[in-house]
Amino acid sequence: MLEVLRPIVQSPEAMLFLTVALGVRLGRLKLGDFSFGNAAGTLIVGTILGAILGGAVPELSPTLKSVAFPLFFFPPGFQSGA
Repeated sequence: MLEVLRPIVQSPEAMLFLTVALGVRLGRLKLGDFSFGNAAGTLIVGTILGAILGGAVPELSPTLKSVAFPLFFFPPGFQSGA
C-alpha cells in the first residue's frame, strides 16, 4: 500500500495537491447543519497526512522563512484590529 504512495510522499508538490484536494472534500461534507469549511478541512487533512506519511519536507531558505512567517500572521491580526 505504501509503495503506491511513495511518489506522492516524496514530492512536496504532490503532497500539497493531495492535501488540498482531500481537505476541500472534507470541508464540503455536511453532518446535519455542521460542516468544517474548506480551510479547516485542509488543515485537518494536512495535519493527519503529515503525521502519518510525513516525508515531504521541502528545504526553505532562512530569508523565505523570515518573510513568510510574519505574512502568515499579519492578515488575521489586521482583520481582528479593524
